[in-house]
Amino acid sequence: MKLNLLTFTKNPMFLYFIFPSFYLLFGTIYAIPFSTLNVISFFLLYLFVLLNQVVETNFRNYFILKKKLSIRNVWILEVFIILSLLYFITIHSFVSGLLLLCYVIMVQGKYLFIHYDLDLLAISLITLFKSLLLNTFGFYIHTGFISIAIIPYLLPLIIPIFLYEYYTWNKVMTNNLKYLIAFFAYLIIIVLTWTIFSWWSFLLFLSTFFLPLFILNNRRRSTLYFSTIFTMNYLTLFLIFNLISL
Repeated sequence: MKLNLLTFTKNPMFLYFIFPSFYLLFGTIYAIPFSTLNVISFFLLYLFVLLNQVVETNFRNYFILKKKLSIRNVWILEVFIILSLLYFITIHSFVSGLLLLCYVIMVQGKYLFIHYDLDLLAISLITLFKSLLLNTFGFYIHTGFISIAIIPYLLPLIIPIFLYEYYTWNKVMTNNLKYLIAFFAYLIIIVLTWTIFSWWSFLLFLSTFFLPLFILNNRRRSTLYFSTIFTMNYLTLFLIFNLISL
């Protein structure tokens, strides 16, 4: 029986549980040497991100795939999102609630950009929100402060998360573009991480074994698959290095 390695990406468990964790885990891992982890806040922040992703998916189905939108379901999700915001305002700070509210407005309103042919602008902004803002906030909920020293560690996330966002807009890439993106993805991440991880950075090339699935497969889900494997590879390196540094 032929095994298709892309089959698991059709599983909602994968779509709704795996990728959103990348928006928080880097900040959480970076916070380990500074403070005891706040498990409750992490869980609620993850739930907050997850709920927003479900709303995003509903809006994607409506604006991109032209499917029917269930207003009732969206409003139920919004109630839980508001409760999450109230928790962060109460437990952490009013400013933290405002930052997360900005995130809500941005991610839920991103498909409105389609009416102004500003798709790439929306994708770029959301990429920054998810890779930098959420992981920085993920660090803050454990430590009570924000450190700009985390930013260099988060920059390598921009390309895979950009690819993921590109995928959600139902866009198709040519093989030549995939070659170019793969080349620059590894070049940029090695350059960015060399001063931090030194020779450990070469562990990032382990994910190149899966490049044929991204470059040679014409299905859009191959983009999702590559961005996930790429990020998981970097997360593994990031975790190992931080544990060694303790």
